[in-house]
Amino acid sequence: MTVGLKCEHFLTWVNASPTCCRANVLAFPPAGAPFVPRLSLSFALTLLSIAACPVQASNAKPEKTVTLTVYTAEGIGQAARKAAIDYEKAAGVKLNVTDVPPFNRIPQAARSKPSGSEPVDIVLTNRNTMDRWVAQGKVDKASRVEVGKSFIAMAVRDGAATPDISDMENFRNTLLQALSIAYSDSASGMYLTHWVFPNMKLSKPLKARLVSDRAVGQAVANGDAEVGLQQMSELTHVPGIKVIGLIPDQVQQMTLYSAAAVKGSSHPEETRGFLQYLVSPAARTVIKDGGLIPVH
Repeated sequence: MTVGLKCEHFLTWVNASPTCCRANVLAFPPAGAPFVPRLSLSFALTLLSIAACPVQASNAKPEKTVTLTVYTAEGIGQAARKAAIDYEKAAGVKLNVTDVPPFNRIPQAARSKPSGSEPVDIVLTNRNTMDRWVAQGKVDKASRVEVGKSFIAMAVRDGAATPDISDMENFRNTLLQALSIAYSDSASGMYLTHWVFPNMKLSKPLKARLVSDRAVGQAVANGDAEVGLQQMSELTHVPGIKVIGLIPDQVQQMTLYSAAAVKGSSHPEETRGFLQYLVSPAARTVIKDGGLIPVH
């Protein structure tokens, strides 16, 4: 843009563009009049600021919101979703949280594009699975953080009698008297069937069955199982059930959940920010609400 102005004492051109702003000032005092360079320069700079600012504003483009795709194991899924909601509000970054398939078959999926979404940026899963992915070079080892601990709990249907599982003797009697026991095909379910039940020296076989097509809590809520055994973090959010508490320490198993950045993420800075948030004091409440004990 070029602005020309001729006055009694000066002639000024102002050239303004989004990338270049220049003022040329020529003073022509009339015969016998004093030279007034200071007035000419001040006026020219005023014209420059007026002409340049609207041009720059009209060419400004809004920044695109960054979207992070997060794959999470079911045991930490509720905590991950709650944390994502809070972090979106605080950081202005959108997080797309998706459950991983059974048995955490994320090694093949983590580097591909889930339907309708961007490549995966962050994964949250149990410690053993994360150890394997680190060894395979699928995630960035340096980015790894330990987020929360989960323990096995028992639940019954809302309104049902509350059995006593405060010690091993009462826990054993509760299992023997149960008409049906539901457990999952996850790590906790395999631990129960391969180690806990065989080593409890039960007087008769348990009426336990594997629930693989839905959550254990849902089977209990629907009345398909009298009691359910699963990680606390997978039971607390299920409507229609009552979580009695954790099973005794003698047969308890802790599952540690970790988070890490997938190698090759397109948003390393934003990914790092969310991982740091997960281990900050601000995230402790949502991790607890998700049924886990925060590590930090």
